[in-house]
Amino acid sequence: KAIALINSEQWNSLLMGKTATVELGEKKFSGIVNYLGYKRVKPTDRLPAYEIHISFEVDQFIPAEMPVTIVIKE
Repeated sequence: KAIALINSEQWNSLLMGKTATVELGEKKFSGIVNYLGYKRVKPTDRLPAYEIHISFEVDQFIPAEMPVTIVIKE
């Protein structure tokens, strides 16, 4: 699963269940938004945000906390 933080302008209940692409370098994995936080979290170095989870399957090991790009289909 990929975890990201979105700001209040990006938060929308319609994101739940949307298809998404998780990009790691040149590799792309198909996924789906399966969690949308309703409570703001406050990371130490950023403004308050909401957590979002994208579940996806991979055919290789990806280390935890590896930076990825997430594209959610509209």
